[in-house]
Amino acid sequence: MLIFATSDIHGSRQIMDELKIIAEEVDAIFLCGDLFGKEYVFDNVKTFAEHQQTDYLYLIDVLEEIEAKGVMCRYILGNDDWFEANDRFRLADNWTIDGIIYHPFPFIGITPFHTNRELEEFELREELEILEAGQDSIIVGHMVPENCGDTLYNGEHVGSVEYQQWIEKVQPLLVLSGHIHECGLEVNEIGNTLVLNCASEHQLDLLRGFIIDTDTMDVEPVEGAAT
Repeated sequence: MLIFATSDIHGSRQIMDELKIIAEEVDAIFLCGDLFGKEYVFDNVKTFAEHQQTDYLYLIDVLEEIEAKGVMCRYILGNDDWFEANDRFRLADNWTIDGIIYHPFPFIGITPFHTNRELEEFELREELEILEAGQDSIIVGHMVPENCGDTLYNGEHVGSVEYQQWIEKVQPLLVLSGHIHECGLEVNEIGNTLVLNCASEHQLDLLRGFIIDTDTMDVEPVEGAAT
């Protein structure tokens, strides 16, 4: 089975439209958070969420068009996503396809920006244990583990230590992430687990992500839908 994973679209209509091109090559698409725009001027979170609803509606139209062609689509929300809806595309619970269990994990560690779904390290550990994941699991997450696609432009590492240690212990098949745009398309390994940073560059309308063969765990980086 071929899946495509990307994240950090942040409301880019061009990136959303390019998903329809990628869909011609794969069986399923996973969107790993930060889907809606964040460059809005807003007075409060409620107003911000209302602005983001327009991005949500555009994305749902795209996913419905892709689904109509027989391609499965699922998304999680990220720390910059404040508009929420419970539709059939949202990966809210574990989902099994071809013997592989896909686990949603939308949380991140604490940032200086007071964004959504931020947790302290001990809280992340508790949420990770709830997943009950194993070696037949793919984590559809947003945050990054320590030293795996977590380096900011200034060289600071901002990945989660608890996440790194949990992956090392549990050894899921694959961990999908985003969040740190600077590290889009970075590939790392923790033991036998492949960790992919799927972050797009929304300010350039540049789609980034990976096509993954879940039978062999071969990965193909994608930068722009024409790749």
